[in-house]
Amino acid sequence: MNAIYGLRANGEEFPIEASISQAEVNGQRIFSVILRDISERAQAEEELRQQARLLDLAPVIVRDMQNRIVLWSSAMEQIYGYSRAEAEGKISNDLLQTVFPEPVEQIERQLDEKNSWEGELGHRTKDGRKVVVSSQWVLYRDAQGNPKRILEVNTDLTERKRSEALQARSQKLESLGTLSGGIAHDFNNILLAIGGNAQLAIADVPANHPAQESLGEIAKAAARATDLVRRILAFSRPEESKRNATLLQPVVEEALKLVRATIPATIEFRSRFAEGLPAVLADPTQVHQIIVNLATNSAHAIGSRSDGTIDVQLDAVDLTGDDANAPADIPAGRYVRLLVSDNGAGMERAVADRIFDPFFTTKKPGEGTGLGLSVVHGIMKNHGGGIAVYSEPGRGTAFRLYFPATSCTASEGKPTVHEAQRKRSEKIMYVDDEEPLVALVSAPWNVPATK
Repeated sequence: MNAIYGLRANGEEFPIEASISQAEVNGQRIFSVILRDISERAQAEEELRQQARLLDLAPVIVRDMQNRIVLWSSAMEQIYGYSRAEAEGKISNDLLQTVFPEPVEQIERQLDEKNSWEGELGHRTKDGRKVVVSSQWVLYRDAQGNPKRILEVNTDLTERKRSEALQARSQKLESLGTLSGGIAHDFNNILLAIGGNAQLAIADVPANHPAQESLGEIAKAAARATDLVRRILAFSRPEESKRNATLLQPVVEEALKLVRATIPATIEFRSRFAEGLPAVLADPTQVHQIIVNLATNSAHAIGSRSDGTIDVQLDAVDLTGDDANAPADIPAGRYVRLLVSDNGAGMERAVADRIFDPFFTTKKPGEGTGLGLSVVHGIMKNHGGGIAVYSEPGRGTAFRLYFPATSCTASEGKPTVHEAQRKRSEKIMYVDDEEPLVALVSAPWNVPATK
């Protein structure tokens, strides 16, 4: 509708809204015109527009009472990706796919009673990303008190929420690590006594004795349990990293050779390494452990597929604070990035969010302990790096690990090993607060021991 104006008696021009209708009376058409003075409404809209121009750099939306967007600021374009032309005139909740923290009717009732509302909303950007915003609404009314416009200011909380979630996960892992580490230490002593005495009994009993089979099963079960305890301790109390300036490519290549023997031959390994990569401060043994854990997980995800592939890549990246695909808990800088990806089953988002939680696993009983990725997470944290995970059901999984680059020169030499001088004049006194371990150590040689 084109704007029309009227003239007051004093010659002042003012905006009006006209509605024309027709009726037929005694065979004649009669037109009736209703004119409405919309000066106050136009003034209110102009005031809102002036305020919005002043706040154009702020994330501001102005909506009418049917939730149509009548003003969309430049800052909103930055958050959501929609231009002003794409947004204005659209229904706000439909465009942004709004997720409300409470029923909409309850929010509207509070807005009508208090002329304001504040809370967190979930939105979708133009490219499909989820964002969380702190939203403040203010209701504007005309001179008669009728609601006319809603001013909405949204502050993006997505990165803060992500950081809080990572911190909460880290605290959870730390608490679980402390608890499991204490239990594992005591349990390890018990297993050592069981396994050691089983081995002694196997040596004492004749080879053809019926008890040999049972003793062998006890020894194997103790060994399996000891390995599980070792994994728990590796998660809860990571060994102090012996980090030196290291080139990752030789370490990764050596690890792939070792893990190749444990992966089904139907799975193809593909590797690609960029040239001239900088060195990183890393513990090669722990990098080996990372490769083994990730490759094993990929093999399980691929399963019996005949076209399974595991890709391993190394390159260098310079991260800034705006990198959406990088881990949120590492600072900007230069990193060597290790990519381990597969074309396996992939994961739902809810599963991917929990993969670093200790003892969480989707594998069948007996196929995994749920500690492998927790250990990887701990190793990367101790190296000052981070992990980003991308996965989709049916499209595989990709782990991107970021190792901080160093300007130090990688050492190619091997550590010197000094062989100890052997002597036969020493005596050994074994002291332990666990009586079964004292008995175990003393038994083979019948030497006195001290508890």
